[in-house]
Amino acid sequence: EVPKWVLLRLKDGKQSFYAGKNTESPYILLDRATAAAPPVAENEAAALLDIGDDVLCLEFRSKGNAISAQTIEMIDIAVEEMARGRAGLVIGNQGAHFSFGADLSLILEKIDRKAWDELAAEVTLLQDAASALKYAPKPVVSAAFGMTLGGGAEIAMQSRANVFSVATCMGLVETGVGLVPGGGGCKEMLAGITARATGASKAELLPAVKELWRNIAGAKVSANAFDAVKKGFAKPDTRIVMNPDRLIDEAKSKALELSKPDYMPPATQGVLVLGDFGYGALMIELEAMRGGGFVSEYDAHIARRLAYILTGGDAVSVSSVSESYLRELEKEVFLSLCGEEKTRLRIEHMLKTGKPLRN
Repeated sequence: EVPKWVLLRLKDGKQSFYAGKNTESPYILLDRATAAAPPVAENEAAALLDIGDDVLCLEFRSKGNAISAQTIEMIDIAVEEMARGRAGLVIGNQGAHFSFGADLSLILEKIDRKAWDELAAEVTLLQDAASALKYAPKPVVSAAFGMTLGGGAEIAMQSRANVFSVATCMGLVETGVGLVPGGGGCKEMLAGITARATGASKAELLPAVKELWRNIAGAKVSANAFDAVKKGFAKPDTRIVMNPDRLIDEAKSKALELSKPDYMPPATQGVLVLGDFGYGALMIELEAMRGGGFVSEYDAHIARRLAYILTGGDAVSVSSVSESYLRELEKEVFLSLCGEEKTRLRIEHMLKTGKPLRN
């Protein structure tokens, strides 16, 4: 059967698979999954496309595919569409990178205005949207590639499944601009440790939590998709695609594979935290790093606040806490750091130079 997008292309009077006469430009074939996909809804930051077989594709379209309130608006519409009986959702695009994360210029503008209530509301919106994707009535598959950072990584983490290009550089890099993950990234990575830690003692859990803390505090980014799985950013069962031209089609296939009449979203679960035992162990390591000159005083301050989240705040010893509790910790620390002048300087420097400031 001739694919629908080919027929539509012919109907439009286009007689080749190339865009224009320049054969060095990308094939139209590279865009086959979304080439003729009619928009279900769209705004300046994102579009929701019908890519066939009742599967939708959420396509980011902002500069750097940054996550903003308009992106979140389109996520909410996508979840509503799935509740109406769609087969599933692919989150993907064919830009240069999947997403560089939250729009820092908007965050800086609110910091300068001291619009703390607005910032709090936007963090809550991102957390709620990511959680809605995780617990959506139909499977959500993230098709990540290239730079998949910050809020973009948090969205990919909270999808039901991952289908990643092998060339995926993924990480929670917020500490580089004086912040911590605020959209559920800490919570989701701790949940991954919990899922793998059946029957583990606190001494056995500690190395995994330490490694997680080091990765986020150091703003580490995976070298590729395999490394993203190893670092815990991507799901253990992530499907890794070698040919980037096949990525969205493979993600659509995964969504259809999961989409069954009896599909059930994952059940909510408690998340293990190490409490004061874990926090003390992380502080011993941090003081050694600070004393050795490996981190600045402000790096150490951010790392302490991150450790507070990852060990469960005021939790005592090993405890099981809810996802909503960890989300509140993330929001509390994120907003407190937004009020720090050194964080404002880091964000400003990143926007001006594209490089992190070590202050």
